[in-house]
Amino acid sequence: MQRHFGADVNRIQRLVARQLSGRPSEKVEKEVGSYAESFGVGTCVFLDKPLAKQLRIALLAVTTKRAGEGLRAEARHVLDCIAVAHRLLVDHRLSRLYIPVLGSGHGGLKGELSLLCMLIGLSEALRRPSGHHLQEVNIVIFQSSEAGAPTIPKANVRRALAFADAYS
Repeated sequence: MQRHFGADVNRIQRLVARQLSGRPSEKVEKEVGSYAESFGVGTCVFLDKPLAKQLRIALLAVTTKRAGEGLRAEARHVLDCIAVAHRLLVDHRLSRLYIPVLGSGHGGLKGELSLLCMLIGLSEALRRPSGHHLQEVNIVIFQSSEAGAPTIPKANVRRALAFADAYS
C-alpha cells in the first residue's frame, strides 16, 4: 500500500472503513481489557481503482486476534479466504489474481501449509462452473531481498505444487 499510495494510505483506510460501515460485526476482546469490532475471518473489502489508480485491490481478513490467543491464522481461514477471493473474481469478471501467501506472516501459519491450502482452494475453485473465469494466478512468496532466500524454499514450493496437481 505504501508503494502505491504513499501519504494517501490514510485515505485508503477511510475507504475501507466506509465499506465496512453497516456490515455485521461483533465486539470482541482483542487484548486483555481492550475491545474492538470484528467483522470475522473471510471478510473482504474490494477497492476498484481507488484514488483514481488503475488497481483493483481485495483486502482479505485471514488472521484473527483475541485476548489470550494473540494474532493467528489457521488453515481453514486460508481456505475460506480463497473461496471469498474466487467469488470476488467471478462477480467482477476478473481473470488474473496476484496474491501473497496468506496468514504466514504475523498470523504465524507455516508458509508451506498456507501455500498448500491456497493451492487446494484454488484447485477446487477451478473445478466449479465459474472456474473458467480464472485464467492466471500468481502467488507471491516473500523474499526480503534479491539475494535473500524466499520464505518458502523452492523445493517445498515444488512439492506443494506436485501434491495439489495430483489431486486436481
